[in-house]
Amino acid sequence: PQTPQTYLTFLLVSGRRRTMSFDPETTIGRVKELVWNAWPSEWQDERPPAPSYFRILHLGKMLLDDDTLTSTWMP
Repeated sequence: PQTPQTYLTFLLVSGRRRTMSFDPETTIGRVKELVWNAWPSEWQDERPPAPSYFRILHLGKMLLDDDTLTSTWMP
């Protein structure tokens, strides 16, 4: 059977949005790398220099790179 996915919607300061799916056991650090590597070409003007520049928030809490999506209680 296929592993259930966790869907995250990323919102940039400019208001641009993108939804991506991840395995629930993916770490926040890996999510940052995957988002950075899949950055849309039409957003190049807003691409950070490296994945480490991302800050991922969930319900107002900044998530740590070593946390997994499951450990942050994301469905």
